[in-house]
Amino acid sequence: MRSYRRSPALTTWRTERRANVAELRHAHALIGNAGPGSGPGRPPKAGTQQLNEALVLRIVTEFQGFVRDVMDLATIRLVRGSGSLGPYQAQLISAASLGRMIDRGNPHLDNIRLDAARLGIAQLGSRLQAKSPHHAEDARALKELVELRNALVHDDQDKLLALSRSDLRPTVRYTTTSLTVLDRHAHALDRVVWDHLVGLFPADDPWSL
Repeated sequence: MRSYRRSPALTTWRTERRANVAELRHAHALIGNAGPGSGPGRPPKAGTQQLNEALVLRIVTEFQGFVRDVMDLATIRLVRGSGSLGPYQAQLISAASLGRMIDRGNPHLDNIRLDAARLGIAQLGSRLQAKSPHHAEDARALKELVELRNALVHDDQDKLLALSRSDLRPTVRYTTTSLTVLDRHAHALDRVVWDHLVGLFPADDPWSL
């Protein structure tokens, strides 16, 4: 079997997508350190709440974009590997992607599992678990992150209050921890998709489209 090579989707996650998050983090640091005194130990400065919330929205958006990218790559490989004629491939790729949960719903594991099944990837949870020993707790963390994101988007104050009672609130520390969780999800999903495509087309490099 071919040695694993990370996908262009994962490379983008590690570079451009993480840079988008870092841009907000930099803005947060500039505002948080405004005025007398500086450094990570000083008390939080008022005026960063909107940036805290924007960070939560951004990391979920970027993760959703990664999932969409890797699913796109897998769909293209499946269609091209099927032997269908070139003139029909674009139509088949479009049809295979129509109605995906990642395009119209949230990037939690239930939706990712449904989209993976469309590609022939069964038992996604157990496959992710095999790639990441933290999968069970990371799955719960992702579900909570999406719940917080949705509460912020819909300005659901009751939900935000309930989440805060469970110590789930938009802070820099929370987004930092969540990014670590998303990193593990992204790497594990990338490996699972690679293994699936190599299993179907052992002579091909899955990412050479």
